[in-house]
Amino acid sequence: MCGASVHDATHDTAHDAAHDTSVISKQNLLLEFCADPKSRDEMQAYIDVSSRSHFSKYYLKPLLSSGKLEMMFPDKPKSKNQKYITVHSK
Repeated sequence: MCGASVHDATHDTAHDAAHDTSVISKQNLLLEFCADPKSRDEMQAYIDVSSRSHFSKYYLKPLLSSGKLEMMFPDKPKSKNQKYITVHSK
């Protein structure tokens, strides 16, 4: 049983690292894609993520909170016309 725990921990660590790299890579793709304003649906389709909650948790919220992405209509975050654009640092 002990060997299985070591294997599981090693597998989980490797899987988490691969997932983190994939998320960062896709976040970078989104930042390039959003040079012009894009809708949430366009963004999800571009990186091939079908789950709205997964997209929000791993991509949209982290990019917004880091200031790398911004809403076109910040006073209406749930607007059906909401679009997102990359913030270019100076």
